Amino acid sequence: MRVQEGITSSSAQQIETGYTHVLKHRNLFATFDEEGFIPCGQISDCGLFAGSTRHLDCYQWNFANQENFKPLSADISDDGTILVCDAEILTGESGSESSIFLHREILLFDSDLHEKCTFRNYSDKEEIVRFTVRWGSDFSDIYEIRCGGTLVEREDRITIGDIDVSYTDARQHAYTTQIDIRGGVCCDYQSGEARIAISVPAHGKAVFSIRFSCSNQGPEAVSRVVPPAFHFAEARSSLRSRTKAFLAQTIPVRTLGYDEDAWLRKSWSDLLMLLTRTNHGMVPYAGVPWFSTLFGRDSLWTSFFMLDVAPTVAEGTLRRLAAYQATSEDQATESMKGKILHEMRDGELVRLGLNPYGLYFGAVDSTPLFIWLLGQYIRRVESRNLLHELRPAFEAALAYLLDGLERDTFLSYENRGQEGLHHQGWKDADDAIFDEQGEVMRGRIALIEAQAYAFGALQEAALLHDDPRTVERCQQAAQKLQEEFLKQFWQDDLGAGGYLAMAVADGEVSRVISSTALHALLFDILPPKYREKAVFTLNAANLESGWGLRTVAPESALYHPLSYHNGSVWPHDNAIIIAGLLQAGFTSEAARLSEQLMAAARAFSYRLPELYAGVERMGSAPSPVRYRNACAPQAWAASAVFKILPALHPETRDIQQNLDPDKQWISGMQTNLKT
Repeated sequence: MRVQEGITSSSAQQIETGYTHVLKHRNLFATFDEEGFIPCGQISDCGLFAGSTRHLDCYQWNFANQENFKPLSADISDDGTILVCDAEILTGESGSESSIFLHREILLFDSDLHEKCTFRNYSDKEEIVRFTVRWGSDFSDIYEIRCGGTLVEREDRITIGDIDVSYTDARQHAYTTQIDIRGGVCCDYQSGEARIAISVPAHGKAVFSIRFSCSNQGPEAVSRVVPPAFHFAEARSSLRSRTKAFLAQTIPVRTLGYDEDAWLRKSWSDLLMLLTRTNHGMVPYAGVPWFSTLFGRDSLWTSFFMLDVAPTVAEGTLRRLAAYQATSEDQATESMKGKILHEMRDGELVRLGLNPYGLYFGAVDSTPLFIWLLGQYIRRVESRNLLHELRPAFEAALAYLLDGLERDTFLSYENRGQEGLHHQGWKDADDAIFDEQGEVMRGRIALIEAQAYAFGALQEAALLHDDPRTVERCQQAAQKLQEEFLKQFWQDDLGAGGYLAMAVADGEVSRVISSTALHALLFDILPPKYREKAVFTLNAANLESGWGLRTVAPESALYHPLSYHNGSVWPHDNAIIIAGLLQAGFTSEAARLSEQLMAAARAFSYRLPELYAGVERMGSAPSPVRYRNACAPQAWAASAVFKILPALHPETRDIQQNLDPDKQWISGMQTNLKT
């Protein structure tokens, strides 16, 4: 059995997002409920994940009198590394005379979740705190959790030991979750449950800690790896030292105002969580929980958004993607020599052949964006060193792009395998690309935004390349692409203006007005006389929801404001458009959209999710409507702030100037990261 139909990288999920807090380090991430636990006995997306495998689906504390446990607060530390939870435990006979203050700190480090708990007693007598810790490991794959079903039966293969839970799949790949409890008196240590008694002296404190260690090993492993000694303070210090080292390479951002600073701070916290240290440098993983891995398109756009403040992210992303560039053709994975990947995953379903996204290349836009970002990065850092290093990858990507354009006129795609994505742009849900009658488009499809990206890539390649013949080939291909683009995509039947069609499939034009058409502004594929007409679409087609631009106009046949791609609002989509509006000189339009995104950010406590509903902003909808399955945090939504705020504050566009250290927001964050 293969991945069920409809379970794609970005198709609408069936399970509702239920987590409140998120932590991530490298390939480990955890999602918790509002009290900082992983609820037991519930179907949810909470858990501790190593790669694509859930190692904890249950982690809960239970007190003899649960009503005496009073959660006070829970939040993520400013650098995004530690979940801090505070609670009060009533200990008097009537449940109110005296109490213990509980301070919990949870962090992820390498393959471990470690929690340090400090109990403080402010009374004149010793107190004994008794509670039960419960845990469980279902070893589900993230894709199964996402669709709310089960593709593999595991119950008979799960072994519960005194201090660990283990599972061996059909390929003899072993997964283990080991539990290590320190402090207090651990009584009746049963499988999946430990009864704890903590003695807290009068006016004193007691410390209790618990660690869950995850290991995934192939059949060649002869024994389970015992995790090394773990010290919470050392791990915390190491995490914050790495964060400070990264921030030291970033460019300060001016203090702007309360809302802007709060948004910047939250976005940076999310990005520090999602940025993953690899042997190629810092790389943004796409988002939690469904996309905590490397994506081509997502990582490239995030790197572009961060280019002015952290160019090292683009450097790491370009190196990483070059390392996994396709070197041959394979229909099952949609790979062709020179293509940049769409998605890379691990996990049981990939190993069993049930999930086609292990190393998957079904993206029409990752390759031109790779070339384009390389050019943007080189211009930004004023050095061609990375080009020399990545020359083979650059040449292979350019050859793929040029060959495709010369063969098909447009940069297009067609799903050639039985699995994978039918639509291969950023809107890749099965119904995302449709015509004016509402029919989903089939065949060989050319997306409006992909042509703009290809044009931008050709322009950059002509500047980067040293061979005059290749430069001329790029220029000729760009000219031809622009001519055909205007001929087939431009439509003149929208009042006094005009608009760009969403797609062309086998000669059939999708005359649907979409936000993606305005991506063309950033890549200069539109001659000046067309730009004002294209921007006119903002008003004429009612794309604006008041919280940002919808993906398609409300008059579209498949429009639904609560859909994944057909009427929702995506912050990264808006950020691309805002950057293009600024570049093309439409500053008032850019400012108007930015104000809408600012209002949405404020409503979401400054963490813009992956997407939200395109419901109209009005008295009956004073806040944006959530999309129930959206990832939060999501890298390209978090990084969008760096392209949105400049439209509101033109002075931030020149962020390389020397600023007063007291007015540098990032410097303030660095100062607060004590080790």
